[in-house]
Amino acid sequence: MFKKIKASCKCHYTVVLGADSVFSGAMPTMASVKLSTGWPIVNHPHYEDAGLRERTKLVYSMYSRMSADTVKGNLMTLGVDFFVLEDSWCTRRTRPGSSMPEIWDIEDSQNVGKVPLCTHMSRSSRPHFTTVFSNDIYKVLKVSKDLR
Repeated sequence: MFKKIKASCKCHYTVVLGADSVFSGAMPTMASVKLSTGWPIVNHPHYEDAGLRERTKLVYSMYSRMSADTVKGNLMTLGVDFFVLEDSWCTRRTRPGSSMPEIWDIEDSQNVGKVPLCTHMSRSSRPHFTTVFSNDIYKVLKVSKDLR
């Protein structure tokens, strides 16, 4: 996947992945990104402290029902350049109340009933993000640095 992302980003979308490009996403995936590519990440499953928990919560807001503006702001605060979206993290549900959007409903009750942001992003990432890579499992979103 990572070779395809590099090739896709450089050739088809004229997005250059610099050595300082920062990635975020589900922690297991971020461990693979770090191990396989050495790219900087903002959350990692093998470290544990209050700061990491707070960063991960901001990253996982992509799977909430918050607005794209809010989540983009969260990611920009962390210095994230790319978010690796995994549809299964949005839709997987082993029992009632166990999907990421449903878990977020407990934390963020003011947005209950809205369509999860990850669902919107799987359809169209514009204008807050740009899709630079996509396959059946992953969608890599570039965080637009404009203020919108």
